[in-house]
Amino acid sequence: MTETVKFEKSPAEQQLYLAHVWRKRGKIDAAIASYQKVIDLQPNYTEAHLQFGEFLLETGRETDAIAVYQRAMELNPDEATFYQQVLDNFLKPAPIINESSAPPIDNIKGHILLYTDCPEIYGAAQLNHALMCGLVGAAYKVTSVQAEASHYLISQRNQLGIQHIWLEPDNIYNPLKPANAFTNTDEPKKIFTQAQPDLIIFGDGCPFSSLTAKEVAIEMGIPYIQLVHCVTSEWAKKFEDNLPRLPKIYQNAFSVITVSQENLNLLHQDFKLPENIGVVIYNGKAASYFNPQNIQIRDRIRQELNIPLDGVVCLTTARLDPVKGYQYQLSAIQQLQNSDIWSKLYFIWAGGGNLTLLLKNLSSEMGISKQIKFVGERSDIPNLLDAADIFILPSQYEGMPLAIMEAMAKGKPVIASTVSGIPEELGDTGKLLPDPKIDSGATIQELANTIQEWAANPELRNTVGKACKNRAEKLFKEERMLEDYIEIIEQTLSNLSK
Repeated sequence: MTETVKFEKSPAEQQLYLAHVWRKRGKIDAAIASYQKVIDLQPNYTEAHLQFGEFLLETGRETDAIAVYQRAMELNPDEATFYQQVLDNFLKPAPIINESSAPPIDNIKGHILLYTDCPEIYGAAQLNHALMCGLVGAAYKVTSVQAEASHYLISQRNQLGIQHIWLEPDNIYNPLKPANAFTNTDEPKKIFTQAQPDLIIFGDGCPFSSLTAKEVAIEMGIPYIQLVHCVTSEWAKKFEDNLPRLPKIYQNAFSVITVSQENLNLLHQDFKLPENIGVVIYNGKAASYFNPQNIQIRDRIRQELNIPLDGVVCLTTARLDPVKGYQYQLSAIQQLQNSDIWSKLYFIWAGGGNLTLLLKNLSSEMGISKQIKFVGERSDIPNLLDAADIFILPSQYEGMPLAIMEAMAKGKPVIASTVSGIPEELGDTGKLLPDPKIDSGATIQELANTIQEWAANPELRNTVGKACKNRAEKLFKEERMLEDYIEIIEQTLSNLSK
């Protein structure tokens, strides 16, 4: 008997084949994801770099293609044929952009650069993403400038024809490394020269984000709008050496926008923002978040996570970071172990971050790991909200969290801390906990008491959830938010043309 010898494809080769399949079928985001997976699996795979770069050029993503080729050239500095293939790819006729992906050239109103230090998938990044997509729909050319990332928001933007320019890591929050935001002028100067934007929107994670880039924009005469997603007084102390740089940046901005009145007040109080500058635009969520609960999705998610259909599910969607207050939840959960409703209580924590391993270990040591479901970063937040009964976010500080807004839109009763823009967001709905930075013990006790009360009373949960939804429908629709931003953008561009 003769054995047949099989030559197995390596994981990288399998992904490259998948990328080829998706490419032929016109599935742009799937093809990009597969190419990126190939390079992650085998960084020195020259042919994968060539094919990926060629595909990016075909789909109008020249900047991304250049980045792919540069990485490949670093790995193959002496390979002459590789350089020739790259040159041949760039000499091919320019691609025709699909009309569904970008507005016709003649109809483009202007080129807007969204420059941000928020490259992930959480609140500030979600708002930046919604704004970019809305601007494409309003016939603007949009380019995203951020640290390199690979996630579903990037794929969605690629489908819309939004190009990405990758920044070096910022390090603004890492005291052990120099912060590009404060020192690097070459990078923003090169980007602005290459992109030639009509307007820059700085989507800032804090008031000190991208300081040098704003100073370069002033020097080059490029108009900009500053959108500050989050403000806490602690940053004024942490970065006090850079406070004197802020007034000039504010005064040269065409608009300084915050997401809550509380955040704007802090900019005036602690960050040298002149009293006559600043406007508040509340965040908003897409219509899909306002859809009624889908019972089939609810049941499916619970079955996938091994949660009983009659269990009471408390959901938190936020990165696993101390500022989001997971440590207070753990303490409250520990108190609830001896309560009458303990056997029915479950917690879903959706997010990634530097606390993941520690929180998992602590939950195991406390004997509550069966009750807490760590599900990682998710793109199906509306589905998780369908599966939930209560939403919890005991943060130390915020801007105006989209996670709470999403829960309100879905009609979930919300428990959150009395910090930053959260009281403005909840109004007289939901439950406001004491500020954990002032009295964490009171925060934990109130959280435990409220969970116990709401878990035992479905009618109360329903009443509070309806009030949350009604407030969200009045204040937090994405259409209203985009109209407010686009009005400011169009006023800015109109003033420049006079």
